[in-house]
Amino acid sequence: MDDKLAQYKFRQWHFWWLVIFSFLLIITFVYYLPTRFLQQAVVPHDEQMPFDESQPHGHDASGNSIPIESGDGDHMIDEDMREHMDEMMEDHNDENVEHTPPLYQEEGNVKEGVSVNLNISPVPFRASIPLRLDFFVNQKPSNTPIPAKDLQIEHAKKMHVVGLRSDMNEFFHIHPEPATEEDAIFSINQTFNKPGMYKIWSSVLKDGAGYVFGHQPISIIGAGPVSEKKVFFDRNLTAGNYQVLLDTGGSIVKNREVILSFDIHTLTGQEVVVEDYLDAQMHLVLIKGDWSEFVHTHPSEADHGHSGNYELIETVSADEGHEQGTVNDEAVTFMVNFSTPGLYKGFAQFRPQGTNLPPDEAITAEFWVEVLEKSPSPISQWWGLLVVSAILIAGLSWLVTRYLKVKAEDIKINVK
Repeated sequence: MDDKLAQYKFRQWHFWWLVIFSFLLIITFVYYLPTRFLQQAVVPHDEQMPFDESQPHGHDASGNSIPIESGDGDHMIDEDMREHMDEMMEDHNDENVEHTPPLYQEEGNVKEGVSVNLNISPVPFRASIPLRLDFFVNQKPSNTPIPAKDLQIEHAKKMHVVGLRSDMNEFFHIHPEPATEEDAIFSINQTFNKPGMYKIWSSVLKDGAGYVFGHQPISIIGAGPVSEKKVFFDRNLTAGNYQVLLDTGGSIVKNREVILSFDIHTLTGQEVVVEDYLDAQMHLVLIKGDWSEFVHTHPSEADHGHSGNYELIETVSADEGHEQGTVNDEAVTFMVNFSTPGLYKGFAQFRPQGTNLPPDEAITAEFWVEVLEKSPSPISQWWGLLVVSAILIAGLSWLVTRYLKVKAEDIKINVK
């Protein structure tokens, strides 16, 4: 009897030791280590070490303090360095002005200031028949014409026009032109190949300020379906004879800057170098599914000689476990900030080097992204795993305890 009781107690202690050890392992690998990794991941890469402002220091192009060595004149900031830093600050300030987001308004809501009014003819609007689009640039409330000469060129054109059907298909990007520089009307002929409801946006640049106008939706009549909406979240896109790999860097959350990276190859896997399309490596248009949000942007500053380009590409591409581009690929990157959650469709336009396309045309890769209200909490997921593991451990311990429990009838007493 003493041997059986000792063996039973040993099994109990051994079991509970395994339970406690397993519990500690779960806490370590399910909660603690992932949490530490998450905290390290969100630390800004450009965070600087603090230093004593009372010590000799200068300022970089962004106005941040930087320490300098004291001592001989050779280690001090000389006049040439000051001039160079002033030039950098001027360039930085110019970039801030140039990259100020344009003002977006619906045409019917403009009561004062710069406005663009759209007129289309002839009516009714039929598919497969060329229509004339006239864009009248004027100053509200007097409707005073603004001649083309008073507008500035932005990405090789004075006016950009984008159109889209209600199913988020039939995308087009065109550029109306005035008859002369004295005219305020920009015109172009456009053929709508399929029937349905279409939305058109126009954009101009005046006195350094950008303006984007959403025009009243129009109905195109004709044979065929008016909507063929398909939402997909593929990241390996096919555009013509090219393969475009899109990397979003994970979940996209509203009001949080995200890097969109595009890596282009031929269908046989060869790297593709792009040539400028309208003074940019690529044009990106993002439109919300209900037409309420419109973004027309261009590659981030890093793609034009500013520092950080290769770091950005490496950050968004080195994602183990996914078929993403390598750090050696030449990717085109965009910095985008979505102001509202929902589904957006994107249109990335590019021209492969040496293409035979007309100068104003490009290849378009289409894709969808979902913008979340807030980022999913991985910690909550880990807590869920932790709770489930604890429940399973408790259930296992109960089963083992019942199995190991010594019943009275199993104990035999030897009476001498």
